[in-house]
Amino acid sequence: EVPAEGDIMELHDMIDNIEKDFLSEGLHVTVHYDPVVTDDEELNSFKAWLRSSIKEIDEDLDIHDVRMVKGPTHTNVIFDCVVPGKLKMTQAELKAAVEAKAEGICYPILLGNEERLAKIAAEENISLEGIEIVNLRHDRETERRHRYARILSEKRAREGVTYSEACEKMVDRNAFGMMMVETGDADAFVTGVYSRYNELSKMAEQIIGIRPTYNHFGAMNIVTCKKGTFFIADTLINRHPSTEVLIDLARLTHDAVKFFAHDPVIAMLSYSNFGADKQGSPLKVHDAIDYLHKHYPEICIDGEMQINFALDKKLRDENYPFNTLKGKDVNTLVFPNLSSANSAYKLLLELGVVESIGPIQMGLNKPIHFTDVESTTRDILNLTTVAVVDAIVQEQIEKGVN
Repeated sequence: EVPAEGDIMELHDMIDNIEKDFLSEGLHVTVHYDPVVTDDEELNSFKAWLRSSIKEIDEDLDIHDVRMVKGPTHTNVIFDCVVPGKLKMTQAELKAAVEAKAEGICYPILLGNEERLAKIAAEENISLEGIEIVNLRHDRETERRHRYARILSEKRAREGVTYSEACEKMVDRNAFGMMMVETGDADAFVTGVYSRYNELSKMAEQIIGIRPTYNHFGAMNIVTCKKGTFFIADTLINRHPSTEVLIDLARLTHDAVKFFAHDPVIAMLSYSNFGADKQGSPLKVHDAIDYLHKHYPEICIDGEMQINFALDKKLRDENYPFNTLKGKDVNTLVFPNLSSANSAYKLLLELGVVESIGPIQMGLNKPIHFTDVESTTRDILNLTTVAVVDAIVQEQIEKGVN
C-alpha cells in the first residue's frame, strides 16, 4: 500500500529499488502497489473498526487495501482479508511460558484469546494455571488500547503518527506488547515466531526507540562449541548495512559482549583482507574500521578480514603483522551483511557444531527480543532469561545505579 496523495514517479522509483534489492539476493519479484487514502478521518475510523472486527474472528487475520466507494443511495466497502500461513501460538511458546514461571525466571504474560490458548494448551496437555493472559482485542482492554494510542501518537506526532493510526496499531499483538513495555506494564517483550522481522524492527524503532548515541540497532547470537564461546552479529535486522550501520553494529556488539562478561576481541569480516578489494562490501567494512580506530581506540577490533584469518591468529599475524589484534584470540565476528551472518550461524547449528542463544537484540531503549522461526521451547526460554537480565539492568540504569 502507498499513499494515494504521493508522487507517482517517486513511488514508482521506490518500487523499482525494492525489486532491485530482491534481485541482488537472487529473487525475481514483481511488486504491485495499491494507492490508499491516508488523510480521511472517516475512512481511518472505519478501518480501525473493521480491523478490530476481523481480529475477533481470528486474531492473526488482517485487512489490506480498504476502499469506500460512495454512491447516491449507498456506500460500497471493498477490502482484502490477509490470512497468514500459520495462525496459532505454538506449543513451544506455551511450554516456554509455563517453564519460565515454574523455574522462577519471570511472571509471564501471554497475549491472545483466552479460549483459543486454553484449547491449544488442552490439546498439548499443558497447564496454564497461574499464567496471566491478556486478550488485547477484548472490550475490557479498550481503555488501555486508547491510552497506548494516545501515548504513541503524542510521542511520534511529528513523525506523522496520528491518533487514528495509533489506534489501528493497538489491535496488533506486537505493537500492544511493545507498548506494555514502553509504559511499564511489562518489563520485557519476547515475540516474532511467525512475524516479518522487517516490519517488527520498524515497529520497535517507532514505539521503543533507539538508544542515545546510536542511529541503528541489530541482533547477536551467542554460539558455543569445542573451540569456545563466540558472538556473531548481525544475525537478524540489517540486510545491507552501510558503513554507518556497520560502525553502530560494531559498537553495539562490543557493549553486548561485555554485558555477558567477556572481553570482546572483534573481527569485521569480508571476503578480502585489509583493503585487498577496494569496492563493494569490503570497502564499507574497511571504512568502518578506519572510523572505529580513530574515534573508538578502546575497542579491540580490526578488519576487514576473511574468517580463517580471524580465527587463526598465527596465520593472521604472520601475513598481516600490523593488525591490531596481534596475539589475541578473536571471540566476536561482525559479518558484512545479514545474509552471511544468518547463514553462518544456522549452518553451524544444522551441522551440529554449535549450540546457540539468540538472536539477542542490541540497541533499543528497552528489552524487546525477537525469537527465530524454528525456535524450540529451550530457545525461547533462553531468550526469555536474557530479556529478564536485560530488564533488570535497564531498571538499574533508570534508577541511576552503576
